[in-house]
Amino acid sequence: MNSENNVLTNILVGIVVFSIILNILFVFKIADFRRNSEQIKQLPSEEKSLNQNVVNFIKLFVQDVLKADKKVDEETRAELDNAIKYIGDEGISNSWEIFSNSKTEIEAQINVKNLIEDLINKLEK
Repeated sequence: MNSENNVLTNILVGIVVFSIILNILFVFKIADFRRNSEQIKQLPSEEKSLNQNVVNFIKLFVQDVLKADKKVDEETRAELDNAIKYIGDEGISNSWEIFSNSKTEIEAQINVKNLIEDLINKLEK
């Protein structure tokens, strides 16, 4: 009976120690999460603005080009050109020009993939 109590006690002590270790690890993870969220909050406003410009262009592009059931008119094209200028990235501007000067549908499909990839890469920076 005494040996059974010792085994039970050892198991309970092991569970308590394991629980304490898990709680300590959990506290460190919470602290790490808070530190990371503070870093995200401290992103320079220029970077937030740049990201917003990219998102604005993507929304406009999806709505007015990808979902369009007709050819893009000059006013929409000018609006898209301006949205690209607000991003201020030479690589994205070049991809936009290449896409907008596509001669065939297949060429446009290839070029739009490159444009979208450049936009995503810009957001990831």
